[in-house]
Order: sequence, then C-alpha cells, then structure tokens
Amino acid sequence: MTRAPKEAKGGSRQAKPRGLSDPSLFLRWAWAIVAVLVLVFFYPIVFGKPEGSLDIFKQAFEASDIMGYVAAFAGRFAWRHGFGIEVRMCGEPGANWSLPERKMVFCYELADDFVQLYKLHGEDPLAKLSPPLMPASRSGQPMGYR
Repeated sequence: MTRAPKEAKGGSRQAKPRGLSDPSLFLRWAWAIVAVLVLVFFYPIVFGKPEGSLDIFKQAFEASDIMGYVAAFAGRFAWRHGFGIEVRMCGEPGANWSLPERKMVFCYELADDFVQLYKLHGEDPLAKLSPPLMPASRSGQPMGYR
C-alpha cells in the first residue's frame, strides 16, 4: 500500500496572507468602523463637572468607560433615534430619562450612595441581609432566602 505525500492531498498547504484585498476582512473592518461611528453620533456621552469629593467618580467613569458600555448595549437595539447619555450633579442620588432632551441622566450622587451602601453592608453575607424566615409553608418547608 503506497501513500501519497501530504502536499498532494492538500493536507499541509500554507495559508495565504490576508490583506485588505480579502473581501471578508475588509467588510469586518468596515462594519467595525460603522459601529463606532453609530455609538459616537447616536449615543453621545457627556460628563458634567462634579463638585467636591464626587470628582473621583468622574475619573472612575472615564477610566472604566462604563457609560461607553451602556452606549454599546443600547446600540444592540433598533432605536428610531439615538439618545444622549449624561452624567451630572443632581443634588440627590438618582438616574432618570429626560424625554424632552432625549437623554439618560445619571447622577454622581447615586455612585456615592452605592459606595456608602457598600461601606455599611459590603462585607455582610447575603443571609444576614435577607428577610427573616417566614412560617412553614403547606409543604412543611420553611420559606425565605436562607
């Protein structure tokens, strides 16, 4: 029994280098550029000036690009019109949708509120934070989160 060399069977062909002349690679690059442009123009992100100790949250939001992730997630849906994403001082913790301005508003105070909440309960196990056990159900098993 004789065997043909691997080259004759097509087993060890060298891959051709792929450049911009390759249509599939070119289209992938083109769509990536379009996706970035859509995010920038349809979902502009604006950071307002925080006051006092809240400046650290602006730095954290910009460094982590968390609002960019929000815009990327929003880009997965077919909106008729884009909307703005704004982070600003509001005077109280919160986040809301401004219909006349077509923008999502996130308050720096909400981030500070989450930090304070974590400082109070961050190391507590989940069972300590869950509601107390309720009386037994019809099946005789206790109800609750524990």
